[in-house]
Amino acid sequence: MKGFKTGGRTEGTPNKLTAEVKEKLQVLIDDVVDNIDVSRLDDNQKIKLLQIGIQYIVPRLKHTSSDDDWHEQPIFPTHVDIISRDENDEWQHDIQPLKQVN
Repeated sequence: MKGFKTGGRTEGTPNKLTAEVKEKLQVLIDDVVDNIDVSRLDDNQKIKLLQIGIQYIVPRLKHTSSDDDWHEQPIFPTHVDIISRDENDEWQHDIQPLKQVN
């Protein structure tokens, strides 16, 4: 049996302390992000930064199919195709795995 509420915040009223903490954290995060010098990051650090940031921008998709052959695909590429011309001016393809970012 559910009890009766006799005091405190009314239902739906935001917690003042939580709102203040969230606001201060947002200011801190904004300051840190504004001061990141992306030009000083190496490629792996840039990719890691994108991986972290994209989680807060792109909504996660839910699997709605009942297809048993479906496998989750990585968001970021795992290999790169390096295209160049050889000494005979022919196109060369060299598929290389990307370095892992930890």
